[in-house]
Amino acid sequence: AWNAAGTTWEEKDTSEWCRACLTECLKEATAVFTASNAEQSTYVAVVKEVQSLTGDASVALAGGKKRYIYDFHTSVKYDIIDDGDEQIASGTLALPDINSATTAEEELDVDISGWKKAPSGEGVNLEDAVACQNLLVQDVRRSVLRFVEKFNANF
Repeated sequence: AWNAAGTTWEEKDTSEWCRACLTECLKEATAVFTASNAEQSTYVAVVKEVQSLTGDASVALAGGKKRYIYDFHTSVKYDIIDDGDEQIASGTLALPDINSATTAEEELDVDISGWKKAPSGEGVNLEDAVACQNLLVQDVRRSVLRFVEKFNANF
């Protein structure tokens, strides 16, 4: 068994598995927002692509304790789509610091870049698009926590 006595520092590189798992979790992030307009339009924000994911991860065993160590940087491209499957907006969210020191959802930095495609279309309200975008930011944060849970469960 790997470090059965637990007396030495041993580290196992898990970067490849973690990059694949984090990408998968981020791609699952979505948000649904129902506008308060007369039509009660529904907007859905979806992650289209995980870009330039860099960093590494490992599991260390020291003194009989497992430590999950990771430090990643990435950004995600997203679209906001209306009930008619029309893209009404798109943009990028940067996650500059996904690391093992960030353990609470609200601690995770998510930087909202300007709109790649500003909210537009008939009846599209900027405030509603921003509300949908903010819901997506929350789900992206939860996606990172899902990644952490999977990482801990798999190693």
